[in-house]
Amino acid sequence: VVDRGRYIAITFVISGLLVTQIGVLTDRIGRQRTLLGATLLTPIFVAAMAWAPNTWMLLVLRTLGFGAAGAQSPITVTTVIEESPSRLRGLFSGVLQIGFPLGFFFASLIVPFIYSTWGWQYIFLLALLFLPYGWVIYRYLPEPEAWLKVRDARKANKENHPTTRDIFAPEYRRRTILLFIGQFLCVFAFGATILLTAYFRESKGWDAELAIQTVGLSFGIGAFGYVAAAFVGEFLTSRRNTIVIWCILGGLAFAAMIWLSSGYTQIVLAFCTMTFFFYGSYAVI
Repeated sequence: VVDRGRYIAITFVISGLLVTQIGVLTDRIGRQRTLLGATLLTPIFVAAMAWAPNTWMLLVLRTLGFGAAGAQSPITVTTVIEESPSRLRGLFSGVLQIGFPLGFFFASLIVPFIYSTWGWQYIFLLALLFLPYGWVIYRYLPEPEAWLKVRDARKANKENHPTTRDIFAPEYRRRTILLFIGQFLCVFAFGATILLTAYFRESKGWDAELAIQTVGLSFGIGAFGYVAAAFVGEFLTSRRNTIVIWCILGGLAFAAMIWLSSGYTQIVLAFCTMTFFFYGSYAVI
């Protein structure tokens, strides 16, 4: 368990640093090309994990795959924000991000069969199914007009390319630090949920298939939390208030699942509530 937590921590730290630099690259060469590269590299790195000869190679491939996959979220969110009407940006962003929980849900329908039939290595080969989506991005996703205008203005004024240091300029420093702390604390709790499948198996005694299906079911229900958060944050209250409400309710549900729930039904209800609110907060973050 200690080694598992250590490996996950290494993956998050290094891939997080990679994502920041991919963000800089996105501002330099464009959203479409960076998203296309990340979309093509992610399934390659993930599929290669099926043939990893040892734990360290598995860790390297997981970190690279996680970094490429993690970069897709800010790129797509930025693109949606730049292209959507200002009044509906929050709603558009929330609807976009339901792909995350729905992906978990649909994977949970397939993974148990592959796991029990061929073994865990073949699970990673599922990633290759998404390689053709790169063609969709290349063919149908144009560069946002907002980025093209910024690029042209930078060339005309002979300005330097953006760097990571820019977000720590005096006019951005306070907001950057506050947002980082908030995101860090939120993802700190999110990181704990990565171990839930192992928790269900080792603490509750569930078999692998039941643990995977339970996590997938909860994520499927959690998809509605993304849409609800986007709607509430856009039309009923501020996005800041929605983040606070959703995180508090999700955190309470998470604590209830770990400390108060006993039977399977109670665990699932608490877990679904947690994913609905806690993960749903990402729709407005």
